[in-house]
Amino acid sequence: MSIKLTGEELKWLSFMYESYREIEVSRKSLKEFDLRITGIDSNGIRFSAWMPLGLIHSLDWDDDEFWSLSDGYGPKGFIPSQGKDWSGIRDSSDETIWKMFEIAQRSFIEELGKNLCGCSQE
Repeated sequence: MSIKLTGEELKWLSFMYESYREIEVSRKSLKEFDLRITGIDSNGIRFSAWMPLGLIHSLDWDDDEFWSLSDGYGPKGFIPSQGKDWSGIRDSSDETIWKMFEIAQRSFIEELGKNLCGCSQE
């Protein structure tokens, strides 16, 4: 069964997974970008991801901009004794993850723009 993807979803999927050998996409809900992605990466390793977390993970997820929103350990931005780890982001509420996803999209676009124009922020 095929699913309909928006132009924006297709654009982000191509940015995020262009080097992967195989991906399969399914819709978690009708909300844009609420997609599950499974497949095989460029090293032949099987993976699965929820699109918002996939993009967040591809960036500096332990950066304060993301971590300050995280609520995976309870209070927003709480850093446990072992330090920042992915589960604090991954286990955050869906509402928080969607906010982080918006930040991740902006960050990704800014980085892409700098790379395309050869600009640096120094």
